[in-house]
Amino acid sequence: LEANDANILLVEPNIQTLPEKLAAGTLVSLSDAANSADIVAILVAHQEFKDKTILNDVQVMNMVSNI
Repeated sequence: LEANDANILLVEPNIQTLPEKLAAGTLVSLSDAANSADIVAILVAHQEFKDKTILNDVQVMNMVSNI
């Protein structure tokens, strides 16, 4: 994250603060990420990510086969 000039938004519905190794990113809600991001990468099969209608207006890279 630190080597990238991009603003990295992280969505993790099961935590309130990011672990130290991800501190260069910003923890946001899925709706905030959908409204701000140029691209979204789904990396985990959280239940909150299964209804992707909130992501209709953003490019999505789904890396999880069961979503």
